[in-house]
Amino acid sequence: MTETGRSLTPEQLIALNTEIASLVRAGVPLELGLLSLGRSVPSALSKVSQELAIKLRQGQSLPESLADSITGLPRVYLAAVDAGLKSGELPRVLELLTRVMQQGLELRHRIEFAFLYPLIIVSLAYVLLTTCIIGSAEHWNELWGEIELTRSPLLATYRWVCLNWPNWIAIVPTLIFLAVVCWFGFVRRSLLPDRRPSPLLRLIPGLYGVVRAWHWALFCDTAGLLIEHRVALPTAIRMAGATTGNATIDAEMTRVADQLERGQSVADSVQSRRSIPPFLVWALSSATQPQALQLALAQGAKIFYERAQSRCDAIRMWLPLVLIMIIGGGAALIYALTCVLPIIGLFSEIGREGETLMPRP
Repeated sequence: MTETGRSLTPEQLIALNTEIASLVRAGVPLELGLLSLGRSVPSALSKVSQELAIKLRQGQSLPESLADSITGLPRVYLAAVDAGLKSGELPRVLELLTRVMQQGLELRHRIEFAFLYPLIIVSLAYVLLTTCIIGSAEHWNELWGEIELTRSPLLATYRWVCLNWPNWIAIVPTLIFLAVVCWFGFVRRSLLPDRRPSPLLRLIPGLYGVVRAWHWALFCDTAGLLIEHRVALPTAIRMAGATTGNATIDAEMTRVADQLERGQSVADSVQSRRSIPPFLVWALSSATQPQALQLALAQGAKIFYERAQSRCDAIRMWLPLVLIMIIGGGAALIYALTCVLPIIGLFSEIGREGETLMPRP
């Protein structure tokens, strides 16, 4: 990266993808189109577009210009651009990457919105709970001196909580803060299909599978494009694996490409690969001609995209409900029990004290 490199948000990168794809389809020289884009868009995207145009005029290739102009650009993006250039289908490759990035952004926004309401409930319940505990601490001390309540473990625990509130009051806000930092610092960025997925995505059931389905769909689409434009099969598989940005897929496809270069058949190269989905293993093993392989990859891309979409729809449907029931309902239940149980225990102990003081007939 050069000192002039600038970072782009996913939305800005999507806009740049769309513009480059449109310019290539229209046959407009990229340097002229990007200069025009730089005059019509604000902020970092404008400066990046102008820098790209200047570097292209100086004779740099598009991947080199992108790497020098955009800071932190994922390797998978550069691999996709390189694959698009070699296949002669740069617009289509960029549109594929744009589509899955838009799906990732949409799912990310849905997840954040699903967490928002339960977090509001938890925060409100916690504020009410701490206010109740801190406000009643002094009264419980006075009552403790007048009535013998030590026989009740519940009231003894509640008294300890009241007296030691400075030691625990910051625990829940700290946990919420750490969760937010973890999401925005690590998990949020990895949810995009052009990033390596974070292992923390496994905490949300089904979400890791969505990202993997996106990656396999992108692999099938890219490999099919490269094969369609007569790129050698080992090179196509290796480049398509790198395009996904998934380290497991990249490493597995590199090993398959190495075996193909050593003279093994496609079927023998993929049969022993457990990380490759069974359908893709069957499709690749049964395709003996380039056209048949291209059709198998196209069908695989369709299946993986549909699988990712169906899982996205399921997560969007059940995640808000589950979070509201577990987080929101749990917070409300804890608040209610914390307020009600000590009062019940107090009345019980007062009743016992009264029984011991009453004269027996």
